[in-house]
Amino acid sequence: MGKQTNTSYREAVQSSRWMTDSMKRAKLHVKEAHIEVTSGAPLAETDLLNRCIVGRFQDTLQTPALNDVRRCACNTWKSAIGVNVFAMNDGQFLFELPSRVAAEHVMSGVWVWKKTNLSLYWWKPTTGCWPDEVKRDWVWIRVMGLPSSLWSSSIFKQIGDQCGGFIKTKEETKLKNHLHWTRIKVKGDGEKVPREVKISSDGYAYKVPIWCEAPVTVRKVETRRENEDREPLGKEVSRSSTMEKPTVYTPQHMGTIDSWRNFELGVT
Repeated sequence: MGKQTNTSYREAVQSSRWMTDSMKRAKLHVKEAHIEVTSGAPLAETDLLNRCIVGRFQDTLQTPALNDVRRCACNTWKSAIGVNVFAMNDGQFLFELPSRVAAEHVMSGVWVWKKTNLSLYWWKPTTGCWPDEVKRDWVWIRVMGLPSSLWSSSIFKQIGDQCGGFIKTKEETKLKNHLHWTRIKVKGDGEKVPREVKISSDGYAYKVPIWCEAPVTVRKVETRRENEDREPLGKEVSRSSTMEKPTVYTPQHMGTIDSWRNFELGVT
C-alpha cells in the first residue's frame, strides 16, 4: 500500500506539478491590473524546480529541435534516467532531472552536441525573462489565421513594415509547414506592433490579428514582510541597501543573446 495523503482527487488533478510548496501557500493581492504574490519562503528541496536546470547551445545559428535535444540528453546523461526536456523561449531548454543529485552531476560536466557547447545553469524565478532596462531591437510576430490566398512574400513584407519594419520570415512560414499563423521578424521591441492589420482583397475586408512574441521583462522590487504596512503595489526600492545593484548593459540593447546570458548568470 502506498502512503496515504489528505489531498483529495480533485485537488491532485487541479494542482500543477510545477507549483512549489511556497506557491501553494502564497497570498495574492490584486489591485487593478497588478497581481502581487507573497510567498515568503525559499525553494524547498522537494520542489520539482529545485532539480531543474536550463541550457542553451552556444555559437549556433540554428536552435536544435526539441526531439534532438531529448535524444541527446537521454543518450549522454546515463545517470539521469527519466530526464524530461521542455523547449523555452530564446532557444533555451528546461531539463527536469530525476533528483537534485543527478542535476548536480550534470552541472559538473562539460557537454557538447555536434561540436556545439551546451551552457547550463540552475533554474531561478527570472529564467526566460529579460531585464526591464534592456530594449530589444527586434521581435517576432505571429499573423494569426491569414487566409492561404494571401500567403505571399510581398504581403508578409507589407505586414512587417506596418509592425515596425520587416526583417525576415520564419523558415516554417516559407515552407508552409502549417497554416495556423505566419511568423515574421520585425524591427523594434514590440511596442509599436498593432493588435490587428486590415487587408482588402477581391471584395473582402479582413481584420487579421497580430500576436507579438515580446518576452516577459523583470525588475527588482522591494520584498515586503507580512507585518509591514502595505504600500502601493509595484513600488520600486529607493534604498540601495535593500536590493541588488541592477545589471548594466553597454551598449543599450541590441537584440543580442549576450545581455540575456549576463542577466541569467548574474554577470555585471
